[in-house]
Amino acid sequence: MRRACGYWLYKLHQHLRQQRYRASCYDKHGLDNQTPLLGWSMTKSLTGLLVGHLQMLELLSVEEAGLYPHWQEDQRSAIRIKDLLQMADGLAYDEQYDPGETAVTMLFQVPDSAAYTAGLKFRKAASTEFNYSSGSSNILMDIVQQRLEGDVQADVNYITENSVHATVNGQVTHGDGLHVRLVKGHCDKGNLLTFVYTYSNHPKIEQLKGSYVTTKFNGGEVIVKVVYASKFLMGHRATIDMGWGGIDELKEILSGENPLVIEYVDSDEVKITDYFDIPQNSWSNDGVSDALDRAAEMCRKL
Repeated sequence: MRRACGYWLYKLHQHLRQQRYRASCYDKHGLDNQTPLLGWSMTKSLTGLLVGHLQMLELLSVEEAGLYPHWQEDQRSAIRIKDLLQMADGLAYDEQYDPGETAVTMLFQVPDSAAYTAGLKFRKAASTEFNYSSGSSNILMDIVQQRLEGDVQADVNYITENSVHATVNGQVTHGDGLHVRLVKGHCDKGNLLTFVYTYSNHPKIEQLKGSYVTTKFNGGEVIVKVVYASKFLMGHRATIDMGWGGIDELKEILSGENPLVIEYVDSDEVKITDYFDIPQNSWSNDGVSDALDRAAEMCRKL
């Protein structure tokens, strides 16, 4: 049954490829430029960026080999992360979409794509031949997940030439992280920010820009500022400025309750629940102090 299911999914995939759908006809199928779609092979580029980011944070090195215990038993022990990035790992994987091919099996017939690909035999010496491979990308993402699993939730992200962010993802709305933004030349203090993604699509939501909103945060009442509100995906996203503080002060504030909880509260000035369909979020404060220290160190190097 699993083989048959994989085969018909494969046939559907082939049919869709042959149709050569263009962006101009998306609207005929209820799709537009705001519709989230599967990234497919575009995600390979994002995978490479993730690996590079982890190397910058010294959580891995592209020169690492011996990536799985069972690879230690044969020539696969020589495969480096770099070889996977360059699709020159030498594994017996074929990007062919006929029934029974490794690509079809990996995509449709096994529960763990990375484990399946990592279990393939060795065909060529690593780094000697390019072989386009979605399997290599799945192995890379498995390695990324292994390095992040059990690590502190707070991390250092959004590094630009002028600023560094220490961040932690939301527990209610994952993408609405809690950020501390450190700016070049002022690395001893940070700007506490968060975001609200809402489906409410209130007709005046973009007019929230510049408004002050009442919240309950960390056990007390805090007035925050909506610095931006704009269209985002299928709803809107608001950027919330929670104020500035010294690094030590922010450590003390953020190291209190765990999880940190925010609730947006209606007031006489703004009935915020008309705009935010999920008026609360929370974040773990595990590792926040360490993330702030690393962000400050990186900020001083900008």
